[in-house]
Amino acid sequence: MKRFLLLFWLVFLFFYGTRAQKFHLPAVPDSIRQTADAVILHDNTEIRMQNTQSMTVDVSRQIIIYNHRAAYLADVVVGYNLFTKVKKLRVRYYNAAGKQLKMVLKSQFRDVAASGDAMLYSDYRALVYNDTPPVYPYIVSVHYTIETQNTAFIPEWMPVSAYHIGLLHSRYAFYYPPGLKVHRIERNLEKFNVHKGKPKNPIIYTLDHVPPLIREPLAPALDKSVPYVRLAVNKFYLAGVSGKADSWQELGQWMYKRLLQGKDRLNPKTVQEIKSLVAGIQDPVQKAEKIYEYVQNKTRYVDVAIGIGGWMPVPAEEVDRLGYGDCKALTNYTKALLDVAGVPSYYTVVYAGDEKTDIEPQMVGIQGNHAFLCVPYGKDTLWLECTNQKLPFGYTGSFTDDRNVFMVTPQGGKIIRTPALTPEQNFQKTIAEYHLDAGGNLTGKISVAAYGTQYDRLLFRYDGLDDTDLRKSLRKEYAHLQNLHWDKIKMTNDKKNKAYKEELVLKAGNYALPQSDGSLLFTVNAFNRITYVPPRVIDRKTPFVIERGYKDEDIYTIHLPDGYKADGLLPEINYDSEFGIYTMSLKQKDANTLIYHRIFVLKSGTYPPEKYPDYRKFRKKIKKWELKKIIIHK
Repeated sequence: MKRFLLLFWLVFLFFYGTRAQKFHLPAVPDSIRQTADAVILHDNTEIRMQNTQSMTVDVSRQIIIYNHRAAYLADVVVGYNLFTKVKKLRVRYYNAAGKQLKMVLKSQFRDVAASGDAMLYSDYRALVYNDTPPVYPYIVSVHYTIETQNTAFIPEWMPVSAYHIGLLHSRYAFYYPPGLKVHRIERNLEKFNVHKGKPKNPIIYTLDHVPPLIREPLAPALDKSVPYVRLAVNKFYLAGVSGKADSWQELGQWMYKRLLQGKDRLNPKTVQEIKSLVAGIQDPVQKAEKIYEYVQNKTRYVDVAIGIGGWMPVPAEEVDRLGYGDCKALTNYTKALLDVAGVPSYYTVVYAGDEKTDIEPQMVGIQGNHAFLCVPYGKDTLWLECTNQKLPFGYTGSFTDDRNVFMVTPQGGKIIRTPALTPEQNFQKTIAEYHLDAGGNLTGKISVAAYGTQYDRLLFRYDGLDDTDLRKSLRKEYAHLQNLHWDKIKMTNDKKNKAYKEELVLKAGNYALPQSDGSLLFTVNAFNRITYVPPRVIDRKTPFVIERGYKDEDIYTIHLPDGYKADGLLPEINYDSEFGIYTMSLKQKDANTLIYHRIFVLKSGTYPPEKYPDYRKFRKKIKKWELKKIIIHK
């Protein structure tokens, strides 16, 4: 009975104490409050590495949420796995007066698998609590502690992590044992007046009073524009395996010996099958192409994240037996098959995605989110994306182009760069012919061939769609045409020529507008119109980025209605700018036929903010020329 009463009073005092707690809201200056959807009041991350096999991460954060646009900040997600444990986790929610609304303990969080739709299995999990603010403003106070054996990944510091979120105070501290060397990436610290502590142990950064950033059109990736710090140590532990890396060469040796070596074994039947497949072929590129097609026909991609931090590929023999694997497994499997054929290749790690992100050379450590294959031959190099059955052999597109990658060889690792594609390589050519009738209706046929990054733009937009979805997508593409009807739609993934091709036959009503005098008014460029103009920005702060250049060439044959002639042609345009080139001509072929020829080249680059108005003028001129109209009379 005494134990029961004691327990009752302890529970009562605990809940009474937590309910009685009040949050004292610090003053938020108007310079930070204005335009902010939320403000981070306090953010403290303290990392203590006891030794190379043990690290504690303690995080404390308070945020005030002002409106529904920042409501997602009320949700809390903390990840863990077999080698990472969540030891403490508590969240408190307060109203604007500082009164506590509720407290959520670790036991009240949902424990979920941290896997996506394409993931087959994973040992990554997360503790999740979702909350919807009942009224604004709304304060969230989070505190958690993580203990991990994985010291290969030290949490990064990016105190300004979203647009329209202000910051009062952020602190990041890293304590580490003597004898370790720390590699680091630091960006934009002076620009934001980040205070750095003493240069050695502990490493401390603090940042105060940052107004919310406004996202500007064509802005660089946020982590390129705000304070960013990432650390790595030269001796580390990854899911039960110790490592050492004072250089990229040494890290490559470790990855090869501990992650890849011995994973290339294949059963004798498959070895013989590959030898028969390439029998009589001397050219290593032709051998590689045969094997690449073999892998595409035999395997499919699924995500797997288990084992050594999700970094060790499953053995090639297992992929061969099952017929599936993730990027690591399929890359390693393809490499094993190429080894059988006597074609050297190298496992390569990359930050993949449409946004170009480099492996950072100054921070020796495990980086990247994807694996693919490097096949050197002569003075050239092939790059093989082993996870996609649709891509051509040797194709480099927007997923892995123009960035630093980490190549792993038996002798060690090194940073190399994937090729940057020129506008002429990112080429789309459109040959079209259309007829106008006296009622202004249009019938036409269009032939499109796209290469480079324009190839994968069309491939991932259209390939694999059923007829209904394909027609819907094309209607959006040609939304400027009224009463649109398709008589023919043919899409071809021409892998041999690394081209995506379209053949379209269509009808559109009321394209040319009848005038009171019986003439017809219409826009000459009926199909591939380049009309994008970036929004106006007053007093732009950030540079703007044209990530990839491209080239479009369009040639249209235009048939006028019988008995009509053009009332003057368009003036010829030859416009050369630092941002690109535009040429356009409209010529008379015969009494009823016009030839329209347009070339547009957009150049890639990063430009200072003061050039943004010039870029807008450039795009406005292009749009004006693209929409030029002519009148035809009987």
